Formats: sequence, C-alpha cells, structure tokens
Amino acid sequence: MVLPYLERVESDKVQVAGVALFNGDKYTGKTLSKEKSGLLLSLMNQLDKTNRMALVLGSKKDGHRFHWQLEI
Repeated sequence: MVLPYLERVESDKVQVAGVALFNGDKYTGKTLSKEKSGLLLSLMNQLDKTNRMALVLGSKKDGHRFHWQLEI
C-alpha cells in the first residue's frame, strides 16, 4: 500500500512530497519522491484509480484547525 507523504512547508500549509510506503498496514519508514512515485504507481497499475483523503491539521487546544481534502 502507498499513501501520500506530506511535508509542512509553512506553519499552516502542507504539500504532497511523494508517497509513503507500507508493508501491509505498517509504515516502513521509507518514502519516494513525487518523481519516483509516478513510476511505482504505474507499475502497480494505480494511476487510473482515484482515492480521497481528508486531513484535519491543528488541535482543538490551540483553536487552529485546518481541513484539507486531497483526491488522487
């Protein structure tokens, strides 16, 4: 399984930096860049499928919550 790997670029912004690699349901600690992830997804025959993911960034405690949705 692969999921988008996000990096914080500013205190309130994130960007997709590539993909995070999993072995079953466990994160391997390895990532691939956006350039290499396209090849992996192509080999896995996943480029023609879409997935949705929603993230909530921040915490209730500090009152700064950001809702973000990505369709890949």
